[in-house]
Amino acid sequence: MEKFFNVFPKKGNDFLELDDFIKLYTDACINKPEVVWRNLEAFNYRNDLKHISEIVDELVDPEILPRFFLMNNPGFYENLFYLINQDEEMAKIAWNLL
Repeated sequence: MEKFFNVFPKKGNDFLELDDFIKLYTDACINKPEVVWRNLEAFNYRNDLKHISEIVDELVDPEILPRFFLMNNPGFYENLFYLINQDEEMAKIAWNLL
């Protein structure tokens, strides 16, 4: 906290001024992006920066999802299992698809 108040000194009240808040988060985005993402998640923001309250059920055509292609084409499924038995990097990629 001491470092924080050295960078953003109090200006007669216990509140952070808007400009200082923006500077704080700009600095955090550069130096501590993982903390910023956790903060956004805690306030119900998604990775695309949409707030959960903005999201109306996003209808997705199931026929464009990878699982549809896997279920309806055994060749794709067999190829993924073949790739799992290849080198470690290829196996990780194939496993993530499954």
